[in-house]
Amino acid sequence: ASPMPPSFFPPRPSLLPLLAALLCPPTSARTMSAFAPSSAAPFRPASSALSAAASPSPLSVAIIGGGVAGLSCARHLSRAGLHRVVVFDTGRLRVGGRCSSRLPDPAGAGLLDHLPHPVDHAAQLLVDAGGRAEWTAQVRRWEAEGAAVRLSPGAVAAAGEDGAVRAVDPDAAFYRGGDAAGMNAVPLSLAREAADYGTDLRRDVWVSPGGGVRRRGDRWEVKGKGGRPETFDRLVVAHNGKCADRLMSKTPAKGLHSLLRTDFKPRVSPQGGRRMTLNSLYSLTVALESPSPLAEALRRRAESEKRADGVACLFVRNEPALRFLSCASRKYDADGDGAEVWTVLSSPTFASKHKAPQENLPPATIANVTDLLLRAVERSLDVPAEALRPLDARLQLWGAAVPLNTWEGGGETPEEQGFLFDHAHGVGVCGDWLLEPSLYGAWESGRRLARWMERVEKEGEGEKEGE
Repeated sequence: ASPMPPSFFPPRPSLLPLLAALLCPPTSARTMSAFAPSSAAPFRPASSALSAAASPSPLSVAIIGGGVAGLSCARHLSRAGLHRVVVFDTGRLRVGGRCSSRLPDPAGAGLLDHLPHPVDHAAQLLVDAGGRAEWTAQVRRWEAEGAAVRLSPGAVAAAGEDGAVRAVDPDAAFYRGGDAAGMNAVPLSLAREAADYGTDLRRDVWVSPGGGVRRRGDRWEVKGKGGRPETFDRLVVAHNGKCADRLMSKTPAKGLHSLLRTDFKPRVSPQGGRRMTLNSLYSLTVALESPSPLAEALRRRAESEKRADGVACLFVRNEPALRFLSCASRKYDADGDGAEVWTVLSSPTFASKHKAPQENLPPATIANVTDLLLRAVERSLDVPAEALRPLDARLQLWGAAVPLNTWEGGGETPEEQGFLFDHAHGVGVCGDWLLEPSLYGAWESGRRLARWMERVEKEGEGEKEGE
């Protein structure tokens, strides 16, 4: 069988209002451009590599990355019982990647450190639009344990190009994170479940892209910073961006590595581009005196004033510097000592124009970007100029925020798509960029890769149909 040409697609427009992670700019879907990896071999499994019957003892798997995709893969692999799983994550305090939240910090000096509720500064919403039975079941489990809380109708709205505020997609179910941990409650739940099934989760471990992963014979060697090398039967890369690219650059899995090469741009061509493309976003969190001018502006702009006080999340379509506003005080039904807490997500174009070192933003950049974003919010909702004066503020740059295109390749059925697996070298890749830029896309990509690896070990699967 000949390999199918992998391709990058722009996101489907019908999914744009429902993206559960950070927000992509609208794009039109046209015919994708074919993207040929340097070698097709990794997508044609070597029959001698993994065609034998299942091993009498569980195979060891190292998963690099403790975001939603990596934790979903770990949870499903461990639950099946055919693999001994170790997750390496760089998070110092908690797992979660882009699904993270700021929690109260008694040692902090600012107002934002002493709030009675979490603040989501990356992923803002979880969406169940229906038609995905396994995802709906997972969301219901999160809801039952309090990791996800359904928002009331009208809580998610959009400021259209005319400035009017209207509710979006009445058929979709929107959820916020849990009361204690915010959106980070979702990956924390996955981590607890994975641990219950036997996953070894290691936080604050940096696997260096410059030699932290090596192929030794028919096994993978993984070395965290300051630790000793360990060997594993299988490797899963649940990362994207430059780290994933460099992590695999010196391994023999050349075809798989070619798909990890990344461009960082605020937009892609209508055909999808020839590489994975990630954008950048600024995330600004501010505490404003309550009731803030934003609250009054929403009442004026909303089609129904009675619903305006319930708007907690707002897609912004009338201001080029912005993409999203979220009020943590409203999302989590909490009063922050007389303060309203808002998170502002910039547009990719704005972040690209004001790019700076994300690990150490210069004070001048922080002051300038904060001011520019607040002025943009004022323009968007017709708030009087200079009226938004924060009591406290925090700014963060997500340098590798949201995939602007998704890879299309693999088999003909959904269960054979949305992940990569190099059978010849025993290495897989999962992430939202392989399926859909959302929490669903990350979770489902990890699940599908785990199911495929389980099938390989159980059945000695040869080639995917169509490859």
